[in-house]
Amino acid sequence: MSASTSKRKRGKGDSSITNEAAKLAHEEIDAEEQRASKRQPGGVDFVCPMFELTPEMASRAKEHANKLTTDKKKKDAQYIVERDEKLKALGQGDCDKYYVDKLAELRQLLMKLNKWL
Repeated sequence: MSASTSKRKRGKGDSSITNEAAKLAHEEIDAEEQRASKRQPGGVDFVCPMFELTPEMASRAKEHANKLTTDKKKKDAQYIVERDEKLKALGQGDCDKYYVDKLAELRQLLMKLNKWL
């Protein structure tokens, strides 16, 4: 058998089945995108008949959210301060994370080199 006889030949012209399937797929994708955009809480008020949000509850929720964000900011700032102190202890002043990673990589390579020697 030759290689040319074993190959399948594709049909010429457009297939109406693939065109219809493509149209259906595009319609499904568009419908899903529209549903996803409706789900996003872009200033939409949701109403639940079994639960009524009082102004007091809303203010407590807002205070709690503010507390969580300030705690996160404090933890981030504390991490940066601790990292800077560790760098100063190592003799490295103000360094970016990139340089810290490169220094760690360089120290690992030096340790490997010392083991070989």
